Amino acid sequence: MKCLGKTNNGRRCSRQCHQPNQYCWQHQSDSQLIGGASSPIMYPTKFKNPTKGQWDIYGKNFCPYTQRAVTYASQRFKHPVAFFDIVTLQSGPKTTSQLAKKLKVNHSTVPMIFDPNNKFIGGSSDLMRI
Repeated sequence: MKCLGKTNNGRRCSRQCHQPNQYCWQHQSDSQLIGGASSPIMYPTKFKNPTKGQWDIYGKNFCPYTQRAVTYASQRFKHPVAFFDIVTLQSGPKTTSQLAKKLKVNHSTVPMIFDPNNKFIGGSSDLMRI
């Protein structure tokens, strides 16, 4: 079953849902997705390097580790979370190796997470240790 949500350009989302008449993890309201998060989640459509003052998470929307990291960061930290989906970004890297090169990190999987001070944290399990 397909998600009922719409993309930024107005097209129907192509992600799959487990039940009919449901939304994927990205299109659920923030309160449903993260149980009343203390920080907002932003979904930029263009690539940009990490920004001070927010958590920057680069990943793929269908990756369970990326989903876990976005959810955890929004629940746990007061700074806003920006999730860059490299699959749907209008510009920028499209593969994990291109992303690592662009961000100048030695990391081969997604998510790639930067803290509000622009320090590279690592992946989802590294974030959970904070």
